[in-house]
Amino acid sequence: MRSGNTAVQEKLPFSSVLGTVVAERVLDMLTLAVFLVSVPFLLASQLDVLHGVVVEPVTSAFGGLSVWWLLALSSAALLALGGVSWLLTRPDRPLHGFWTSRVRPLFASFTGGFMTLRRCPRRGALLVSTLAIWGCYLIMAHIPFVMLHMAEPFGLSLVDTWSIFLLGSLGIVVPVPGGTGSYHAITVATLTQLFSVAQSPAATYAVLTHAAQLVLYAVVGAICLMLQGTGFQELRERVRRAQEDDENDNAPD
Repeated sequence: MRSGNTAVQEKLPFSSVLGTVVAERVLDMLTLAVFLVSVPFLLASQLDVLHGVVVEPVTSAFGGLSVWWLLALSSAALLALGGVSWLLTRPDRPLHGFWTSRVRPLFASFTGGFMTLRRCPRRGALLVSTLAIWGCYLIMAHIPFVMLHMAEPFGLSLVDTWSIFLLGSLGIVVPVPGGTGSYHAITVATLTQLFSVAQSPAATYAVLTHAAQLVLYAVVGAICLMLQGTGFQELRERVRRAQEDDENDNAPD
């Protein structure tokens, strides 16, 4: 919906805006990956516990799948991708016209939006704003420790909050709605096993920080839509219209 609304507001192609949004998310993921490198160094004395909190749950989740099953699934996926590519790109195939007239122009527009970061003329400003945003994330994660009177009793500093915040972010990137459940589990495990926080305050912190973010996003998003003069029904209509306009713009004459 964000891409469709922005495309209509700014009169831009929907697929280009979508590509830019995806590029933004990729930048977030790369930034998280870079910052996660600092965690083993900050928790060097507890690497065995860190392994139990982060690595073991992942390996146990895939423990039921043998290497042969994983190879078979990967091979099947590659064959399916190759078959679809052959059907779309061969000139003598029925789907080739659909590929050249519809899919390829949309893909080119999406790629153009995705490559926005490479063409960005103010990369220094982008870097500074990215670091500033993550600095705000850190402060936002530390304030609840102070509010709940957890920082001093458990000796949680800003450096500790940095590790807790980054590990908790792994629960957000897991493909579940809004990180519900996964964020709480890894945050509670991090607090209790790595920082010796009691179970009850650790769970309180996880629920409070997760709920506060969701409520803030919902309230601020609704206010912005009202200030824009857009209802949810109209927003859905805008998304549909933006997609249709994009397809019409890329259709052959």
